[in-house]
Amino acid sequence: MKAQLDKARRSAMKNAPILLTGETGTGKDIIAQGIHNESERFTKPFITLNCSTLTEDNIFTQLYGSENEEKCGKLQEANGGTLLIDHLNLLDPSLQAKLLHAVDINMLNGEPLDIRYITTVNEDVDKLLVEKRLREDLFYRLNVLQIDLPPLRMRKEDIPTILDFYIQFYNEHTIQKNVSYRDEVLQLFYAYHWPGNVRELKNALESAYNNLMGNEIHVEHVPERIKKNLQQPAHLIMQVNQSGHLRDLTEAYERLIIAEKLRETDGRLAETARRLGISRQLLKYKCLKYELL
Repeated sequence: MKAQLDKARRSAMKNAPILLTGETGTGKDIIAQGIHNESERFTKPFITLNCSTLTEDNIFTQLYGSENEEKCGKLQEANGGTLLIDHLNLLDPSLQAKLLHAVDINMLNGEPLDIRYITTVNEDVDKLLVEKRLREDLFYRLNVLQIDLPPLRMRKEDIPTILDFYIQFYNEHTIQKNVSYRDEVLQLFYAYHWPGNVRELKNALESAYNNLMGNEIHVEHVPERIKKNLQQPAHLIMQVNQSGHLRDLTEAYERLIIAEKLRETDGRLAETARRLGISRQLLKYKCLKYELL
């Protein structure tokens, strides 16, 4: 994630089109806004074109506007700034040629166009190309720089940072002040697979705030869907947490982390050890200890 953020920062000062890929909820729109804010265009408009709403009947008006209604199109609105082409994979291939024509023009109504294009997709790009759901010519036009945002389940070490950010946000914007969370809540969040990614984590925290009576978030305040859909190693953590023994709790958490990394690497010990920052021999010992091999 750090590597992708560094790439986003470097690309902000350039004008080349950017393609942001990642599952729903990974924060592609936030990254796009951040790139715009860090660029020399930050005082100019940041406009979104939602491809999921485009049809044969409205795409021309959405792009170029309507003289009859005296309505500006997205191209004119974004001139000088950034146009976010959101959810490109949801645009019917029959309409993609019209979008390609729009992004290729450099004059509109006799005025020069200067637009930085940022595009998002929430599916695998190679699959979209193979299945002919994404035109190659449009893909190559919009994908000069590509930034891939990993799902939250692949970067669970970021969960405490994200939690602290949103805790501070809700402390400042709700009537609940000085709210914190118990350790078992963090353990529960580590154990969950987060199909909705960062967006789902934010939603879970907001739900906990709405269920809160005091100023400390407990497991009971977390949405039921999270507690009901834990990965298997998490059950051990929940059981051990009831006993409160630090050694047992620590070992249970270590087992969870190792099991998760083994799953990510398809059981490859050398790669798992590298990601954990330990030797292969130590990893094998711990795997045998926790009956993971």
